[in-house]
Amino acid sequence: MAGHSKWANIKHRKGRQDAKRERFSLFLLEN
Repeated sequence: MAGHSKWANIKHRKGRQDAKRERFSLFLLEN
């Protein structure tokens, strides 16, 4: 399981970016 932590890091980073994008789209929808 050498690459497991690396994949988890990538997934975590991607998830954070998706959350940011989602919040941004919500912000656009409100205005």
